[in-house]
Amino acid sequence: MLVQTTDSFIGIGALMDGPLDLMMLPNGYEGGEMKQHLYDYAGNSTGIWKNAVDKELCVDIIRFMHFDPEGVELYYTGSGMIPASTAGLEKFGSSGTPEEKKLVAYLKMLREDPAPSRRPGVGGLGGIFRRHNEAVAFGDMTALEAGNSLTAEIDGKLKALK
Repeated sequence: MLVQTTDSFIGIGALMDGPLDLMMLPNGYEGGEMKQHLYDYAGNSTGIWKNAVDKELCVDIIRFMHFDPEGVELYYTGSGMIPASTAGLEKFGSSGTPEEKKLVAYLKMLREDPAPSRRPGVGGLGGIFRRHNEAVAFGDMTALEAGNSLTAEIDGKLKALK
């Protein structure tokens, strides 16, 4: 057994002699109900530099790569990754390799009964922390400025929930 993210499934499978399967992690207890605790998220993100000359063209290219069936085929075929878009799931779920079809079936199973939030109240904490950490690392903020900004942002999200 190997606990790994799904975006490694096809690459790891290529190194194996026998077939590989995707399974939910054991998480029940004796006599208890097995509950889904895994999350479906886009494993491949694409960004645009804030100073890009033609941002609209960049947005169009990203949309094509991730959402248009033709773009999905060009960008993802043979990569071992499955886009999170419906177009990607349909393409690889119907005409993909056996491994891609297995991966799509697993991702669809995760979406059928989503896991409850691990952070009730404030979603996206990882991104908030990462942004502030990188701002300090690249000299855009001092540690004190980042700490104040971070707590203000989280506080604002909590207040918005009330």
